[in-house]
Amino acid sequence: VLPLLRSLVRVESVSLGRTVQRRMVQFSGFDGSSTITPRDAILGSHRSRAIGIDAMHLEQVDAILQTNNAQEMHASLESLVQFLTRIQDEKALRSVLSKSMPLDMWPATRFQRAARMYKEDSEKILQCLESQQSLKESNAQLALESMLAESIGRAIRYHLRRFFNPCHEQITVADGDYNNDEASQRLSRISELLEMQSLECKTGNDTAVADGSVSSVFALAVEAICRYFGPDFCFATFEPPPIPTEFCTSQASQRGLGKRKDPVVMTDQDLKDILQDLESAHLFLSAARACQFLHDLFHWPGVAEEVQNVGGWGVVERYARLFRQYDLGRLSPFDAHLCLLCDMQMFSRHVTERWQELEMFAELCSTALKELSQRFDCGTKSKKRRQQY
Repeated sequence: VLPLLRSLVRVESVSLGRTVQRRMVQFSGFDGSSTITPRDAILGSHRSRAIGIDAMHLEQVDAILQTNNAQEMHASLESLVQFLTRIQDEKALRSVLSKSMPLDMWPATRFQRAARMYKEDSEKILQCLESQQSLKESNAQLALESMLAESIGRAIRYHLRRFFNPCHEQITVADGDYNNDEASQRLSRISELLEMQSLECKTGNDTAVADGSVSSVFALAVEAICRYFGPDFCFATFEPPPIPTEFCTSQASQRGLGKRKDPVVMTDQDLKDILQDLESAHLFLSAARACQFLHDLFHWPGVAEEVQNVGGWGVVERYARLFRQYDLGRLSPFDAHLCLLCDMQMFSRHVTERWQELEMFAELCSTALKELSQRFDCGTKSKKRRQQY
């Protein structure tokens, strides 16, 4: 149990490491909410997050559940739960703990909230020990796991921005923290080697394309691939699903709205069939276009060299492996697709292979969607026609 407690203390130490004076607004170190958020242009701003991730590794929990002396471990956890319960219930004890801290920024209520979180996690671990199950098997969700999932997701996105995005001047950064020349040296030059263009959207100054945010499009592409191909896409043993050769083929999709003088009356089942056709076609086309984008990006002249110049994919792969190892996607679905980045060489290889296979069928799918749009008169300007359906 002691290694786990030391890990929790280290997380708090990292989270509060830069706090040197009393502030009007206080955030809680025990839940990671005051850990410094990495800022792309500031040297070393990601270190607190990186140290916090290292401190939150869940090996200590695995060691507790896999112990050879379950009886002794059970007694230790029960003792810990009892002490945390005392902190929650006894105001005098919380006051003593508050006064024992080196700075005057730990109010007694802070100990109560921290004790509640630690107690809930300890009770869940105790239940797993009693039932002889792993965290995943028991479906228990620790606050420590949620913190790790969120931290890994933010860390991976930080490094993607560092790899792909241009260096924007940080107007709000305090003097002395920001230097545009130094920031440019810490970021890759990929944004200078390529320019994104949207063939479908001609307007919009606030889009990722207009902003040059390659990292945002990169993450969306990975998500589209994960939705269609699944989380095993990055493995050597991955087997792709059969490629669909026809799209939007249900009777309802093929009938359309009929003629203006002889319109088709759609049933609820017709609507379900049409929506299913649309969903299947968009899912396939999104994955195909994602493979195309990533294939072009990975093979663009100078991209691989620039990523290597700023440290390479190693740190992203390590975080993605942690995310997959502890199945953190169940706690952070928004970042679940990032686990595909655990082996970038294999991921890039599969992206290229899939795009070579899907290129022709992607055009068929795109054509089928356009024909479906025409069949349902989606571009009509007639108010009467729109109100009719």
